[in-house]
Order: sequence, then C-alpha cells, then structure tokens
Amino acid sequence: MGGSACGTARPEEQYQERFWRRRLDGIGLDTTAKDTTAKEFLTIEFKRTQDVKSDYVERATAVAQKQYKSLLAGLHVVGQDKGWKAQQIVFVGGRADPFILTHSTAI
Repeated sequence: MGGSACGTARPEEQYQERFWRRRLDGIGLDTTAKDTTAKEFLTIEFKRTQDVKSDYVERATAVAQKQYKSLLAGLHVVGQDKGWKAQQIVFVGGRADPFILTHSTAI
C-alpha cells in the first residue's frame, strides 16, 4: 500500500522527481581537494534582470537563494554523511553590467 501501483509515488521517488523538476542551470562537483571532507556539490544558477536600480544584483541573488533553499538544505543533509557540502553559485546578468558573479555561502 502507498506504492506506485496505487497511483501514489513512494517518498523516495517523489524526492527524485522534485530534484529533477528544479531545472538547475548547472551543477558542478569539486572533488579536487586532498581533504575528503572538502568535497562540494555546486548548484549553478543564472539570473538575468533589469539593472535599473543599484541593488539589482542583491535582489536577483536573493531570488535564486530563496528558489533553491530547500533543495540545498536537502543536499546538505544527504551529503554530510559522505563528506559533501552543498553550495550555490549565482551569476547575475543585467544591461549595464553584462556579467556579475556572486557567490553565496555554503549551507
């Protein structure tokens, strides 16, 4: 009961579906660290926005962080036992400043 035969996905399948529906702009794995506790799963997000106001980078970065907050928290929980950290990298593009990179803190 509660399996996919009854039309209801199992919790693990639901989590997998949610993960892949997030449509991250990219992911990266940093496995180059000699210390095995320093491995990182990087989510990459690009936000294009109007840069009319001076705080457009901060606003776009905040949107990206909110958008993937639960996903990053889940990745952190899943990865911590294996020595992985989850971190988000946000690229913001506007009209006046064609390309700005902001780097959020690790979760």
